[in-house]
Amino acid sequence: MHSTPETLAAIAATRGLATAQFAQAACRIKSGAFYAYHREALGDLLRENADTIRVAGLPVDPDGFVAHIAAIWYEENHVARPIIAAAFGESVC
Repeated sequence: MHSTPETLAAIAATRGLATAQFAQAACRIKSGAFYAYHREALGDLLRENADTIRVAGLPVDPDGFVAHIAAIWYEENHVARPIIAAAFGESVC
């Protein structure tokens, strides 16, 4: 079954999650991207890692952070990668 971004956003909202959708022209992913995240938890993570966030040049605002990482690709060895991985459950090898 194929769900639309609008359906996914509605489901996410019922679970207290924010969503952001980015068209191909606005992100680094060829097909576009859809993110679902918990604003408070992401804000806590960003504040807890404020020094790394500052060094990496990442926004401290959760919505700004999501838009930023959608638009910019960081190499695996970049200081931003562990924060991105922690935020979205990616493994960083």
